[in-house]
Amino acid sequence: MPTSRRQLGFTLLELLVSISLAAVVLMILASGLLLAEGAWRRGTEREGVIEQNLAENEAIQAQMGSAVPRVFRTQQNERPLELLSFRGDAKQVRYLSRYSWEGERNSGLWLASYRVVRESDGKEQLLVSETGLTHDQQLANFFLADELSATRDVPFNDPADHIEISYLRSRSPGKLAAWVEEWKCEEQKELPRGVRIHWQSGKRGQDLQLVIPVMEPPQ
Repeated sequence: MPTSRRQLGFTLLELLVSISLAAVVLMILASGLLLAEGAWRRGTEREGVIEQNLAENEAIQAQMGSAVPRVFRTQQNERPLELLSFRGDAKQVRYLSRYSWEGERNSGLWLASYRVVRESDGKEQLLVSETGLTHDQQLANFFLADELSATRDVPFNDPADHIEISYLRSRSPGKLAAWVEEWKCEEQKELPRGVRIHWQSGKRGQDLQLVIPVMEPPQ
């Protein structure tokens, strides 16, 4: 009996179908690889952002935890003033620290400033900056000036709809411990026990609480 044509090999139609199926399988595999690569890249980027945020938070905490409670005397409009080296309100905090958050220097004293600014899109951003202290008059100018001279500001954390800073007042006779919105350098004689920075984006809120060790200011 003669051998049939099907026994001799594939027909052209069968060959085309096989190639098409193989191409579909390869496309599925390629898509899966691309998805896996994208997920891995996003995960790596997210881990990098988280590590950077943790490092920034640790640096800010280290600087705030190294705040120096110095009381110093100066004059303004021929009037003697006694000031504490810490000033803060809901949108800005200034203080003297032994620590540089940039991590490049670990000695000397630094004038640190964290301030909230409103951006063009309506969001608020926290900017941090620091300047090395070189003379006493610089210290007085830093805490008395309404606006600080231009410095290199670095954005900290993400922008938010609203950012607010508050200060932990320790318990004293007749007063309970409480978070307050202002810390006046010409009235206070000690540092707050902590600083809280609150980010509010929609219904989501986030707090960063910075602890300040209890230290008596040198007179």
